[in-house]
Amino acid sequence: DVDEGKMDRMVDMVLKSMDLLSRHALDRGVKLAVDNLEARSHVLLERILQSFPQDHTSAFVEDGRGFSNVHWDQLLDLGICTWGFATDDSHWRISDAGGGWVEVNARELTREPILDAVREGRFYSTTGPQIKDSTTQDGVAQVQCSPVKAISFLHKCGKGVKLRPSSEELLTKGEYRLTGEEGYLRIECIDAEGRCAWTNPVFL
Repeated sequence: DVDEGKMDRMVDMVLKSMDLLSRHALDRGVKLAVDNLEARSHVLLERILQSFPQDHTSAFVEDGRGFSNVHWDQLLDLGICTWGFATDDSHWRISDAGGGWVEVNARELTREPILDAVREGRFYSTTGPQIKDSTTQDGVAQVQCSPVKAISFLHKCGKGVKLRPSSEELLTKGEYRLTGEEGYLRIECIDAEGRCAWTNPVFL
């Protein structure tokens, strides 16, 4: 549950970012009303912010505004655990399909196990790279992935560490030693073509 103080700060931030959030919410079929926000409609906001579109292929192709990293991190900085999704939202007017999807860690490939995994954040989002494994234990965060040119470990207040190879070789794994001040941690893997994969955040 989100406490009242955090919810009030979240509402203020949402009101300042109305254009972005309303566009994403409407894309997902959620009726986002200014009156409801100003009235502190906590239930509506929680439904919207439980899943935040991290990559939006149609918006990226049409106007270059498909990524929501900054706003995602703003929510996480407030202690609001929200998953990041990659999605197309294809309108079929242009080539805007197949650019973003999620890879789900479900016990079996049937409806309810897949939905359970999505609700619990047991998935990663991608526009191409694969994340084969990611763990956070014994004070170290580790990730294994398909070959990429950079791996970033990101945490609160816009801080983090980016790993790059010293030569033309690509990375297939990376690790980051925790300091105890991260608050949360998420990982981004970027391949040689600029495509990205994102883990969901882990609160520490």
